[in-house]
Amino acid sequence: MVQMAIRMCVIATVAFLFTRWRPFRRLVVSCADRREKVALTVIFGALGIMGTYSGVPVLGAIANHRVVAAAVAGLLGGPWVGLGAGAIAGLHRYALGGFTCLACGGATTVEGLLAGLVRAWIDRQQGSLRLRPWMGWLVGLVGESLHMGMVVLFSRPLPEAVALVRIIAAPMILVNSLGVAIFLTMLEGVRAEEDRARAGQTHRVLEVAGLTLPYLRRGLDRASAGAVAALIVEHTGASAVEIGRDGEVLGTAGVIPPGVRPARAELQCGTERVGWVQLYGALPGEPGSTEVALVRGLATLFSVQLELGHLERRAALATRDRLRALRAQVNPHFLFNALNTVVHYCRADPEAARRLLLDIAAFLRRTLSEEADLVPLARELEYMDAFLAIERARFGNGLRVVKRVAPEVLAVPVPSFSVQPLVDNALQHGLWPRGGRGTIWIEGERVGGRLRLTVRDDGIGIPGSPEAGNGEHCGLGLRNLRERLAACYGTDFLFDVRSRPGKGTAVTMVIPLSAAPGKWEDGLLQAAGGGG
Repeated sequence: MVQMAIRMCVIATVAFLFTRWRPFRRLVVSCADRREKVALTVIFGALGIMGTYSGVPVLGAIANHRVVAAAVAGLLGGPWVGLGAGAIAGLHRYALGGFTCLACGGATTVEGLLAGLVRAWIDRQQGSLRLRPWMGWLVGLVGESLHMGMVVLFSRPLPEAVALVRIIAAPMILVNSLGVAIFLTMLEGVRAEEDRARAGQTHRVLEVAGLTLPYLRRGLDRASAGAVAALIVEHTGASAVEIGRDGEVLGTAGVIPPGVRPARAELQCGTERVGWVQLYGALPGEPGSTEVALVRGLATLFSVQLELGHLERRAALATRDRLRALRAQVNPHFLFNALNTVVHYCRADPEAARRLLLDIAAFLRRTLSEEADLVPLARELEYMDAFLAIERARFGNGLRVVKRVAPEVLAVPVPSFSVQPLVDNALQHGLWPRGGRGTIWIEGERVGGRLRLTVRDDGIGIPGSPEAGNGEHCGLGLRNLRERLAACYGTDFLFDVRSRPGKGTAVTMVIPLSAAPGKWEDGLLQAAGGGG
């Protein structure tokens, strides 16, 4: 018993040194594919042979620790790994000869298979049961008891087999079952260390992802790749990082140690491969599981950031295209009626016709030349005044406009062509069916850190519409305006439509006072090659 315990300590020390070896740790933690399982089978088969040589000779046989390696192999890798490791160690024992060679060699194979079946049963519990050291102790206890029974059954002469079992049964059953539990305790510690390392990697990946978002939103180029590579080296402890595209390195940071192989992952934008990232560790040879997991996590988040940036640029470009389409729609929609009004005034009131032509010129100049996405509210109201002057000329004094705009909000930036569609909506849907007679109120005020702008009328309302809504039931102009606000401000805006048939309609939009959304959109357009 004492000699076996001492030899088990030696084997446990060797096993501990194995757990410090990075390839072995990777095998223990994953053991996922066929190559890893074959490697695990060979390693534990060799440990089983070592357990035979470290045994104690007793009555022409060997009291050994061979079963520890076979049982641990089965508990880690499943039936085939346990059977393979047990067969390697068992065939070696059979080749050594002796009257117990068949029983001992066969018992080692059976014990490895038994441990693998226990692992398969644990896996079938779908996470409700985990491999614990006490399970290894129980497997060793049952396996070594079976081993002693096989020695008695298959070894001859029988009296010598019985005498042998009386001497070695208790030491082998107790020490080897304890040895399996010790092995599993060490391997559980390895897994706990890997879990902590992965948790740290996840934290570092998320930290780096937050820092790199402003760079990758504008796309992958030399400037963004260089900045991202430097951030990865600074916050992950990697020796060096390279980011590239199509065989060309766009950005690099750090110093590549000699003999180090990189961990590499691809960058995707949707289904399209747009680049790659390589991360170098500190140790020579193949990259470890830490570097592989880290670079894959970073590549996944970077791919998401690149795709989001691509979608944002497309949304900004779509908004700009929609704005240009709106400008193009205003001219033919409005110009024909305006010119007919001028013709009418040329004979009756030439001075009024001259003023009307100036208003038309101002309106068209703004429509054709305005390229800014955000303009001061005062400028937007000037454009609306030119539009209303032409409409008043068409409908006479029946159209009344009341403006109640606080002076402190006149400099607030608003999306260009945002007030005119509201006024046009009030005219078309509210007052035109009544011959252009009625009142339009335009109100603007500051509410906290926001601008509230309301255009309401006392016209016929929108037939069949709810008393409140988001504008989706209204015309194309209001829907386009709402989509433009969403593209500029995300969810940080309010667009409310209230209409009562026969009583009128009120459209209210509430937007931030800051001009930051417009600047953000301009930056996206410039990155995409757009802009005025």
